[in-house]
Amino acid sequence: MSPIKFIHILLLSIFLLGCDQGEKVNNSTDNSRGEAIGSEGDQKVNKRKLLSGQRCASIEYYNPQTGTSSTYTLFVEVESNRLVKVFFPDGFMDTEHFTAPEIDDGGGCTFINDKGYHYKVQILETNTACSLQEAREQQCSGITRSGNRCKHKTSHPSGRCYQHR
Repeated sequence: MSPIKFIHILLLSIFLLGCDQGEKVNNSTDNSRGEAIGSEGDQKVNKRKLLSGQRCASIEYYNPQTGTSSTYTLFVEVESNRLVKVFFPDGFMDTEHFTAPEIDDGGGCTFINDKGYHYKVQILETNTACSLQEAREQQCSGITRSGNRCKHKTSHPSGRCYQHR
């Protein structure tokens, strides 16, 4: 191997290791569906395309206290190549609950939120999967304590979010 190739590989390795926050997501199976986490061929995105904006992502979730794990396809918000918000059907999680991780060159990142849940995020090439999921969602039909209609979105058959079921 030439010295130049060796230096390039060394620098790339240092960069990738520097971006890794040392947080590992359990690659076990989804307890509720029996699917292997990360087994789907995710469409990866080059980081240079991710300056900021709303993107579709595959999100692997793991709760180490219960051993529960799941994979979701959700919208996320990216600012300056950092993940700052994850949009769930019943609300969102932002940087009040986790430190904004940097998106790596492959379009992925990992983080642990303030409850100790582990997340592995992979930005997808297109928003199609998220758009289809969003089309099934509707505004919660529940009424808040102040008498206004709830602003959460839900895909639950009852038409109510987790707070109003």
